[in-house]
Amino acid sequence: MEEIGIVVDETDNNCVVVEIERKSACSSCGLCTLADDKSRMRVELRNDIGAKKGDKIIIEAKDENIFLISFVIYVIPIIFFIAGLFLGHLTFGDNYILVSLCCIMFLFFGFFLVKVFEGKLKTLQLLKLKSKR
Repeated sequence: MEEIGIVVDETDNNCVVVEIERKSACSSCGLCTLADDKSRMRVELRNDIGAKKGDKIIIEAKDENIFLISFVIYVIPIIFFIAGLFLGHLTFGDNYILVSLCCIMFLFFGFFLVKVFEGKLKTLQLLKLKSKR
């Protein structure tokens, strides 16, 4: 998958912030509803091509990388929620309030892991600047 973006900022650590216009494929996932500007998104990428502020660039992402990112964002919290359900039920039996609190606690832990993996995913360079346009 390739997207065209505009460099809107340069950071100190040889990275650039790129603004990408959302496509129709992005709208089906529902994450757009969490953003302030629903028509655009910003990503920070390593600047291997020497892009400057205002440059139009092409961003490349392989399909298997998109699957990995989606798995981390969506599936990990669900797995932890279900684990919290089972462990809460084993621990607290039919006390549904405590089981629910256990589920919520595990869900938040899953979101915390997603945040930790976000930093790791940035270092893997799953999205790459391909070229200037």
